[in-house]
Amino acid sequence: MNGKTYDTKGVIKSMPTYPTTKEQYMAYDRFMTETEAELTKMHDMVNTLYEAKKQVADVLKEVKDETLKAEGKKLLDALDAWDKDMVQRKSKAYDDVENFPNKFTAEYLFMINHSNSSIPRITQPALDRRVELDAQWAGLKAKGQSLLKEKIPAYNAMLWEKGIGAIRK
Repeated sequence: MNGKTYDTKGVIKSMPTYPTTKEQYMAYDRFMTETEAELTKMHDMVNTLYEAKKQVADVLKEVKDETLKAEGKKLLDALDAWDKDMVQRKSKAYDDVENFPNKFTAEYLFMINHSNSSIPRITQPALDRRVELDAQWAGLKAKGQSLLKEKIPAYNAMLWEKGIGAIRK
């Protein structure tokens, strides 16, 4: 401030009104860090595949070859089905859940938010729910990886073979 720098040292002390152990703080930090990182991976995959879905839809408007059209439609349907399992795109307001059920990423985010607290403790129900959701995510992630690493490249190869170009993902 005004050209001067001030330093001070702080000490982090446990809150005497919260009987929380060091292990509980560490478990809370590990849980939140891991789940937030996994949620970021989910959202990255959702965004990547949603962009690929839009590109496939655009390509299909131009494709004349019936085989390419049929294969593109199958890919588009697979991308759309995966996206609908991951995200509810019809919701526009907070209370839209009454009309449009939440999808996987919303369930995962709810689990993270429900675990967030000023008292850093992860409950057994939160750990149990994470196990359930991680098991669901394993299947959804495998389908997403298959789309990214197998189905989209295979369709790209067909497009290149016909001189059309490729889908950028």
